[in-house]
Amino acid sequence: SERSENGGVAAACQEGLKAASGLFAAVVDHDDILEPDALYLVVSTLRSEPNADLIYSDEILIDVNGKVKQAVFRPDYSYNRLLSHPYIVHLTAFRRLLALQVGGFDRSYETSQDYDLLLRLAAVTDRFVHVPRVLYRWRQHAESMGHQKITKTMGSSIRALQNHLNLKN
Repeated sequence: SERSENGGVAAACQEGLKAASGLFAAVVDHDDILEPDALYLVVSTLRSEPNADLIYSDEILIDVNGKVKQAVFRPDYSYNRLLSHPYIVHLTAFRRLLALQVGGFDRSYETSQDYDLLLRLAAVTDRFVHVPRVLYRWRQHAESMGHQKITKTMGSSIRALQNHLNLKN
């Protein structure tokens, strides 16, 4: 469905999460690129790890012309690492109903809505599975929200982390 107003990334993701009907959901930016076998490998991982609640992969950062800037190879899941750094980014697929149970995407964490959701998921499950393959090409440009609003993003991420730690204690 098409949104009648621009409510930001978190609102669009939340609306999509509610409208979806699948077991898992993934968020993909409009100008990024999935590798041809990305969804196959997510489903294949789910077949071998049927209890997974979240599946994430490695990624490549590209410039506006599609030229590779950096490869990002992630480690297997570590709760402590997640607390120290939002290292899980793209491609991430999560159990849709579990994401809704923990509240989904929160508009108040705009620019850090993904990290906030990861922390809320980590509060209820440790079944995060890493696919050690590049499945996503993330287009980086100067107009990216994270780049334009780095101070806001850092503050929002710290607030999400503090909220998570408050809930855990």
